[in-house]
Amino acid sequence: MSFTPDVPSGALGPNEYNDGINVETDVRGIRSMAGDQAILPTVPGTPTFVTGGFRGNGQTFWFIVATTEGYWWASDGTDDYWHNINPDPAVPFYGYEQNTNITEAWNGQVVFFNDTLNPPMFLPDEPGDPRLIMYSDTLPIDIMILLLILPQHNCLHSTKLKPQCLM
Repeated sequence: MSFTPDVPSGALGPNEYNDGINVETDVRGIRSMAGDQAILPTVPGTPTFVTGGFRGNGQTFWFIVATTEGYWWASDGTDDYWHNINPDPAVPFYGYEQNTNITEAWNGQVVFFNDTLNPPMFLPDEPGDPRLIMYSDTLPIDIMILLLILPQHNCLHSTKLKPQCLM
């Protein structure tokens, strides 16, 4: 086995693998497409992490950016306005640098973040002013319906509904 760069991709011979587990990539840079627009210069601060995905019933694409100043910003591109989505807009997250390891995962239209400095957080897809929600081990007080599934009876029990059983 040898390490062989895959530029050009034809340079990989049979039975040769690179550190990308033989996944071919274009390492020559980011290529522009017709209609591209520069968005990072309009972000308030120095971006250190960028992601994007569909929100709002899958109809609107949002960009989400974390900055070294400790603020998270989100924009749906409808105007040049970036929403401050920190849990408390006046309080930044401390310790962000260009080498801060931030990971994300989209589950449908909800995005989850882990910045290795704070508890995990997520951005729910709800109408109104978007805000990151921090993980907490404190029980929420605003759950309207609690569900309990009893597999031995195939029944669904709720605190406010009458039991429903699958036959």
